Amino acid sequence: MLTIITDPNQLAAIATHYDVPSYVFGLTMLIVILVGHGISLSRTARRYNITSQEYLADGRYAAVMVLFYVCVLRMVISHIFEIIIWGCALFWMGLISPVSNAVLFAGSTYTTLGFYSDVLPTGWKMTIIMISFSGMFGFAWTTSTMMGMTKNFSIAQLQLHLRKHPESKAKIDKLMGN
Repeated sequence: MLTIITDPNQLAAIATHYDVPSYVFGLTMLIVILVGHGISLSRTARRYNITSQEYLADGRYAAVMVLFYVCVLRMVISHIFEIIIWGCALFWMGLISPVSNAVLFAGSTYTTLGFYSDVLPTGWKMTIIMISFSGMFGFAWTTSTMMGMTKNFSIAQLQLHLRKHPESKAKIDKLMGN
């Protein structure tokens, strides 16, 4: 016989037992973090691609290299910001206190280093996996974006080398069959 549970305490116990609040919180945060990460990455990559092309056309090769490092720093800062957002959300939900411990836990989990012990209450353990998913996907996405940015960086690097060592151009032309 099927029994319908109507007691709020029993419903809360069942939800906690199956980590339902953790799934809802974790998935919501995962979506927020990854959408924000994607927006930040696309803006950074677009700005880099447009500006580095302009710099290459103007022969400003050192500026391309500086721009690349600035964009990488922006990506690193976005990851730090995402860790802080996770930490503040954990604190705001009353799961970890004080906020400094929540941010430290989020950072340990986001980077998948796991150096900070599991301090989440029963029923919230799935949040750990959601935080680590956001870090793994975020780092992979950042890496692929950086790889796409290295073409212009490499061109600028080679052009700077050729400016300093014009004799290398003949060797490179010979290797390339020109």
